[in-house]
Amino acid sequence: MSTAEKFYFKRNLSSTGDNGQAIYKKLFDALAKQSTYNEADLLKKLGPAINRKNLSFSKHYLQKQICQALVQHDSRNSVSQNIFHQAQLIRIYRQKGLTEEAHALWKKAVHEARSHETFGLLGLLKNEFEKILLFSNLHTRYDQMHGLFQKRSITYEEYARLMTLRDMYTETLLLKRNAHFDLDDSLQQRIHEMLDHLHEMKEEKDGNSFWSRHYYRMSKGTLLYLLNRSKEAFQDFIDCWNDWKKNPRFRSEEHTSELQSHSDLVCR
Repeated sequence: MSTAEKFYFKRNLSSTGDNGQAIYKKLFDALAKQSTYNEADLLKKLGPAINRKNLSFSKHYLQKQICQALVQHDSRNSVSQNIFHQAQLIRIYRQKGLTEEAHALWKKAVHEARSHETFGLLGLLKNEFEKILLFSNLHTRYDQMHGLFQKRSITYEEYARLMTLRDMYTETLLLKRNAHFDLDDSLQQRIHEMLDHLHEMKEEKDGNSFWSRHYYRMSKGTLLYLLNRSKEAFQDFIDCWNDWKKNPRFRSEEHTSELQSHSDLVCR
């Protein structure tokens, strides 16, 4: 755990107002100070509150608390987590019969999911909307909601293309790992096959989907790089970088981290 994560965990554990949590804070501090696990030392420092009978349970409970804190800490500036939490709240509103509140939040969440191309979460939001239709007031008008469905950010065909390109990029990274050890004839043949497939798909420089352009260029650039066609490859990487700079919505900490990890994998 980083220093920031440890601070966040201990602060949240202290803010619960439960005096019983103090022992878990002490257990956390004791474990953090140990370079190697020493059960006898823990029992000596934390007894009698923690003993041989409840040590296993205490460590398991502490681990659950740490994991929850890590998830919360990581999701503070995450667009995807924010949309997911909105979807959870929509479900709670619906279950409590608060359909107007569910509708209002659903529209906001859909707009945010589309603007950041979190299409997996859009599927989750659509499922929630279906349940709103099934369980809400029959006299409610859904013209505006239906209009929101019609205003797709990309077409179904473009979405299918995006999923294909994402799979191809994943395979490209696997090929790159294998090529690091041995670029044999069968591997070169597969690289050429994938380049031919990309050529057939053609690049959509002005398409609606940032991620579709990104996966296309990164796949093509990496495959060309593996064939020692570096000049052509780096042009695709430059295009990726310029495209990212033109799209402010992808400059969040989450997307920047993802793009950085992609670049690191290619440059290794």
